[in-house]
Amino acid sequence: MTLIRLNTLAVLPILVATAITLKASAAGVDSTTGSPNTTRDSVVVFNEIHYHPAGNNDTLEYVELYNQMAVNVDLSNWRIDGVDFDFPEGTVIDARSYLTIAKVPANYAGALGPYNGCLLYTSDAADE
Repeated sequence: MTLIRLNTLAVLPILVATAITLKASAAGVDSTTGSPNTTRDSVVVFNEIHYHPAGNNDTLEYVELYNQMAVNVDLSNWRIDGVDFDFPEGTVIDARSYLTIAKVPANYAGALGPYNGCLLYTSDAADE
């Protein structure tokens, strides 16, 4: 079984061929400790990971994020490891909203992408 790690805050067991991680980077200095910020807690979580599309068609794969907060979150320079997707500068997920990152973004209205990795389900992963 592969584990999906969300910014090292939570772990969801899920059967996928690749582990993916959402990383939030913050520049600047922590005002309470005076030390440089390298990572901040994420209020954005994986909502859905579409890793087994009909007919094993990997062009229909996507990852959906959800912003749990009542404020917009700037995703500039965030990264989803495992599918090698870097959020472009100026990417914002609105408060209590969803954002889709697709292998082929043309398949989903408003989706970002493409990403290079693969979430494709394999029967071997289900047997682990």
